[in-house]
Amino acid sequence: MSPINWSHVLACRKTAELLARIFAGAAWIGSGGPLNLAHSEPERGGRGLRWED
Repeated sequence: MSPINWSHVLACRKTAELLARIFAGAAWIGSGGPLNLAHSEPERGGRGLRWED
């Protein structure tokens, strides 16, 4: 799959904003795009979230 470019992200954002106006008070419209963490390093010794069962 090819990378998503800015025009695709913009179109999705504008569509979500339009739907949010149309369905205001009747529905929650959410949108999310890919999150590129390729150049991210985890923090060492930080206070991160810990999931426990």
